[in-house]
Parts: sequence; C-alpha cells; structure tokens
Amino acid sequence: MNNKSMFLNYNVMKEEISPDNAFAMAEIITFAETRYLIGYMGTQMQKMYVDLYKDILNKNDVTRVLSDSYDLVQECALCLCEHYGKHLSDIIGYTKKGKKITVQMACIRRMNKLINRKTRDRYRNISLEALTRKSEILFGKRCQIV
Repeated sequence: MNNKSMFLNYNVMKEEISPDNAFAMAEIITFAETRYLIGYMGTQMQKMYVDLYKDILNKNDVTRVLSDSYDLVQECALCLCEHYGKHLSDIIGYTKKGKKITVQMACIRRMNKLINRKTRDRYRNISLEALTRKSEILFGKRCQIV
C-alpha cells in the first residue's frame, strides 16, 4: 500500500456531496490537480504540492500553521458547498463550445484562477532579499556601495 492511499480515502469521490464529505473531496481534488499542474508550472507547483501534502498529513495538529497551498483546498471546498446533493460527475453547465462542465471541473477552474492569481503576484513583486547591494540604483545612477 502506498503512502498516498493511507491518508486519502478515494472512495468518497463516488458519494453524493454532503457537509460530511465535502472537505475530504476537496483535498483529493486539490491534491490531484496540483500533481497534474507540476508538468506545466514546474518547481513553483512542486513546492505547492509538497506543502499541500504536509498540510493534509498534519491538518489535525493544532500547533501547525497551514501553508498558502491549503487555500486551494478551502477554495475547492467552498465550490463543493454550492453543490450539496449532487455528485462530482453531474453536469452543471456548458461552455461556449458546448462542452459539459461537471461539478469537479467547476472546482478545478476556481482553483486554477486562485493559482494564477498567486503566481501572477509572485512574478510581479520583487523580494528585497533578491536584490544585491552592488547593483542597487540610486536616483537613476548606478553607484557602488562600500
């Protein structure tokens, strides 16, 4: 038995969405989606995947602070709460091109929007620790700081 199946119960994915199992479903969907996105987003998504793995394993520990990756689980759970009484494979709408949108796909889309928002902020903001003292620009001129 591998380590993932020891802490994730995949049987819950076949059940109807209810207040009892919505959070367990959200964890599984998020865990699978972050694993899938590693191939597209690289090391940044790998870090989110590892953080999410640790958060799911230690979610019952009161002293542990959850990482930002666990926001994805909460976003997915919020989406699932809107669809109590349905299954993950139930169709809730159609795209402009006529493709079916299931409850699971709607949750994944909301998570992807949150992921894109987080990654956009990371690329836009520059950490002060990343700047080197010798390459600082002061009033438009380069100067050497001794």
